[in-house]
Amino acid sequence: MSQTTFHVRVTRPMTSPVRIHVRHYVQALAVLFLTSVGLSWRRLSSGILWCLASSLVLSWGCGSTSAQEDEPVLSQWTVMVYMAGDADISDAAFADFNEMEQVGSSTEVRIVAQVEFDPRREPYPPGSTLRGLITPDDDPDAIGSDLADIGNRDMTNPQTLREFITWAASRYPARNYLLLLWGHGTGWKPLSFSAMQSKGMFTDQSSDQTSAGTLMAIGDLAGAILDSGIVFDVINLDACLMGMYEVAFELQDCAHHLSFSQGLYPIHGDPYAEILRSLGENPRMISRELSRTIVQKTSEFYEARGVGFTKSSLDLSGLQDLHEGISRVADLILLDFDRLSGNVRQARDESLHFHITTGQYTSTDLGDFLTRLGKFTGDEELDEAVYDLRNLLAECVVENGVFSPSMEPLGRSQGLSIYLPAPGEANATDLERYSGLSCNQGSPTTWADLVTAVVTDGESRYAQ
Repeated sequence: MSQTTFHVRVTRPMTSPVRIHVRHYVQALAVLFLTSVGLSWRRLSSGILWCLASSLVLSWGCGSTSAQEDEPVLSQWTVMVYMAGDADISDAAFADFNEMEQVGSSTEVRIVAQVEFDPRREPYPPGSTLRGLITPDDDPDAIGSDLADIGNRDMTNPQTLREFITWAASRYPARNYLLLLWGHGTGWKPLSFSAMQSKGMFTDQSSDQTSAGTLMAIGDLAGAILDSGIVFDVINLDACLMGMYEVAFELQDCAHHLSFSQGLYPIHGDPYAEILRSLGENPRMISRELSRTIVQKTSEFYEARGVGFTKSSLDLSGLQDLHEGISRVADLILLDFDRLSGNVRQARDESLHFHITTGQYTSTDLGDFLTRLGKFTGDEELDEAVYDLRNLLAECVVENGVFSPSMEPLGRSQGLSIYLPAPGEANATDLERYSGLSCNQGSPTTWADLVTAVVTDGESRYAQ
């Protein structure tokens, strides 16, 4: 076997704040203007913000020649890759990085990464965080891109993610942004609730000071993205078990489209060469088309190899309506829980479930549950609410890719899961943590109320 080599440009770790490009300074002016007049900017794309910002600057007479000369030519897309590979999946991270190098950056599509590998697994680079532009290289046993060593960063720290996004956007501005988040994932709920462990995504063995391991909480992940000031056109989660309503709700203001997997994801991850090649061939594709392409290319890749998987993309503009529909169904069930509880449990038990390990429940397919619930209730108002919610789900799911090589029920997946454990699959700590999620705040009745009633057999303050 040939020796693995790396072309890594080593620089001193940065100790000063990252200089924000004039474009992002001007975008900040637009954000301040919108806020001052009582309008929300979070659902606007970076391109729209830039157009508004440019108009404001011209109207204020601030469009100096020097600023225009400093402004680089925008690419169509900047793809930001945040790859937390300092874990037991380091080999897969190395392979996926090389897939990205098969395509590499172009003038229209620039791919920039921050990546870590497990330093204990030879022959990877030392235990440092590497950052830079991914350039074309067809050697699968080498990293050919010129990456800077920026010191060992904690990839589970939200500040690390926020700083990477800010750095990438300031140096590689684009009309559209795709964020690829790569690593371990557990949905909203970790493997166990230790005092030091949080829910969510990413692990970093070299930076971890706890025995149980620390993951970035989904709320913290969303906060890091929002604090960067970039509203992404697409966010793609290359991780297990992230395809949940609870995760999507946290990220709804961070992007226009979101792609992820409901179940355990194959170790190969997303087929990056195929996805990035498609984007390079059509760099003017819109965010909805790219989110669909990610799922379609993944489907083609795994079906050709006979490997089971789930991958779906959501239009996050419809998530608030979906959220309200979920709360309404929960409310109607709880209003007559004594009569409906048996039907709810039957529908739940017959639905498709996802597990992180054998017997360790993670989530239930929302669409499959609603399909079965509609058969059992015999309640006209609830049946109508379930029907409406199924339609909202169908409108929200842009593309649903699923393949089951056997007679497994995986094929019933409809693109989005939700937390609905049976009695014995959740304890008091689980219920308390779940009730604290953002999706379970601000409504008279929430899905957490229904979950608690189901788990406790109605013996709670939520049952009515």
